[in-house]
Amino acid sequence: MVLPRTGGRGILRGKPGENGYRCAIEYLMQGEASQEGDLVRDQRPGRFPPPSPGGQISKVTRNAAGMSQDLEVSPDVDFARLSEVLVVVAPAPPADPEAGAHQGASPSHGLGVYR
Repeated sequence: MVLPRTGGRGILRGKPGENGYRCAIEYLMQGEASQEGDLVRDQRPGRFPPPSPGGQISKVTRNAAGMSQDLEVSPDVDFARLSEVLVVVAPAPPADPEAGAHQGASPSHGLGVYR
């Protein structure tokens, strides 16, 4: 995500909470001049899905010892009314070349049939 006013960039992640949907921007450098009320926008022009509006910064916490600052964002999106969702998942781990070679007497976890 990008802050249009300053050009600062960070990663927007969902943040579960008791009071509805919230987001947080992570890895925004300490020197970026962010403030409550700043707009947050998607930085992916020309991709599918089209750039989303993002939201507004609702809380800024600057950590004196850290390199980044913590920003809480109130999203512009009503998550209950979304018609399309893009889910990003991690790639599958590489196959174990020795998977067929191990014939243990019992499974290491879960249920198993003993013969």
